[in-house]
Amino acid sequence: MIFDFSFTRVLPFSIHGTEQSAGISRFSESLYQRNSFSFLFFSFLFFSFHSIPFFSVLLLSFSHFQKRMRIYVERMRRDKIIDDDTKRFLIQTDPKSGRFYILPKVHKQGTPGRPIVSSNSHPTERISQFVDFHLKPLVQTTQSFIKDTTHFLNKLEQIGQLPDNAFLVTFDFSSLYTNIPHNEGIDACWHVLDTHIRNGLL
Repeated sequence: MIFDFSFTRVLPFSIHGTEQSAGISRFSESLYQRNSFSFLFFSFLFFSFHSIPFFSVLLLSFSHFQKRMRIYVERMRRDKIIDDDTKRFLIQTDPKSGRFYILPKVHKQGTPGRPIVSSNSHPTERISQFVDFHLKPLVQTTQSFIKDTTHFLNKLEQIGQLPDNAFLVTFDFSSLYTNIPHNEGIDACWHVLDTHIRNGLL
């Protein structure tokens, strides 16, 4: 909700950023709420079916993450996997729960939203930064790595002349990251790490 300049009444719309930094949008508050709740609907149904208060589960999850993160970080330090400086960095001193919101896709019919969970100051934020810092250089060495559109166009130029019977095909993923199986993602990371170790690159 936002207020008009007289600060006397609440307007029935809100201002939001848009996907791909396309600018800002004036979004119907009711439409924004419908889009947001559609992403939360199945989680709510799951907890309701099992007679578990939804919001108490959210609080429990936050407390659980905070406790488990500290246990894992302290275990890594005890096993001499990380040093004291890394341990201090990984433990969030002022943790906060994640914040859910959506970014309207103004370029698509019906203005659907892309769900975002802002994890600033979340107990898992710093360990995510730690993993990203160490994996990013390895990911960039894989044959399938494409950084952005410019990188993709440069790779196309390296292909050269395509045969006359070639077909150009495009594809897209629906909710790519949330659909990656956790165990398979971990296995892929282990594979890249192990390959670099065996080749003497780490």
